[in-house]
Amino acid sequence: MGAVVALSSTACVLRVLADRAEMDSMHGRYALGILLFQDIAVVPLILLITMLGQGGGAAEAFRFLGRTIIAAMGLGFGFYLIFYLITPRILLRPELKHNQELSVLLAVLMGVGATWLAHEVGLSPALGAFLAGMLLAESPFAMQVRAGASGLKAIFIVLFFSSAGMYADPAWVASNALLVIAGIIAIAIGKSAITAMALILFKSVPLHSAAAGIALGQIGEFSFLLATAAAGMGILSGDLLSLILSVTVGTLFLSSYQVSWALPFAERIMRFFKSTGAVESDFDHAHEHSPVLVIGYGPAGRRTAEELIARSYAVSVIDLNADSMKKVIEKGMHVHIGDATHTEILEHTGISKMRAVVVTIPDTATARRITERVKMLAPHVPLIVRARYNFHIPEIHKAGASIVVDEEWEVGYSLADQACKAINCSLQ
Repeated sequence: MGAVVALSSTACVLRVLADRAEMDSMHGRYALGILLFQDIAVVPLILLITMLGQGGGAAEAFRFLGRTIIAAMGLGFGFYLIFYLITPRILLRPELKHNQELSVLLAVLMGVGATWLAHEVGLSPALGAFLAGMLLAESPFAMQVRAGASGLKAIFIVLFFSSAGMYADPAWVASNALLVIAGIIAIAIGKSAITAMALILFKSVPLHSAAAGIALGQIGEFSFLLATAAAGMGILSGDLLSLILSVTVGTLFLSSYQVSWALPFAERIMRFFKSTGAVESDFDHAHEHSPVLVIGYGPAGRRTAEELIARSYAVSVIDLNADSMKKVIEKGMHVHIGDATHTEILEHTGISKMRAVVVTIPDTATARRITERVKMLAPHVPLIVRARYNFHIPEIHKAGASIVVDEEWEVGYSLADQACKAINCSLQ
């Protein structure tokens, strides 16, 4: 029960933090660190539950644990050879190098194969899948696999949460409503308090420790895996299993609200304990100093970013050219390498929290697509867009730009200004 309750929902919490552009906030970083550690802990927790399900004395349990560790190490070594030595040689062959679908198909094959192989050697199939995922994440083709498998990911997430919802028994919940509600409240309050206290013990800021605790105050999706594995081995059953699954489903329903209200509610708690005078919210200051997002780092984008930094504004940059980004980082800008026409890239930057967005892309069609996506994701953010030719201005305005800078007009003005300087006159 402790293992089941300890895990929080990585899928729910990180998604809401990303949507609210709070991933880089202090409480967001605390939550992310804990969630990553919990995901790694799933492997030993599965082993622990499997060991508990074997029964017998301590000697038998340790023998089983030793066999399992040896089998897991052998499995990991085999996966390492496949993922790092064999697969890259296949995908880097000239005739296959540009085939993006092949990398996704191989990733799916390796994931399913690892699951089956783990089962065959007497390990939990979930352990095999988890090891395959960890090794795939460190492979040279990880980004390509993530991008290509995004559709599959969405399908499997829907299937996972649908199957999780099927564990809830409405008739049992209705007849034990008070018990389920009490369990949800106990988890939401108790787990939040324990998480916050653990963070404070490690000298974390109390305000953000409380916010991270509130954000993590639910039972996560991996808990279904542990609970059903325990049920399959006879460790959990009957009303206790129904209670755990019902409370888990209930806390998952509340998780998006908990994450959204984590910081405001934590501030209220701090005020209640009269601690806000000693605690400063970095998150609030981050809002006051939100960066300006510059899309495109060609000559125009570079000049725009340099002028903004010279005037003491924080700047973030999106560009496809990874080679030029080293200099950008040295100048103190935050860098995102990717295609700004993709909604996922814009969401990752925290577009809704930007002070303004400046599109410096010269190609009108690309600039228009970026403008439409920015306007859809952050309609309240000022959007300044470059127009290569003045007959494109109405098109860019229609896409959602707040201000369109006419390149031909600006060049004409600059030429006239320079001409006047040469003949000692001035432009009014």
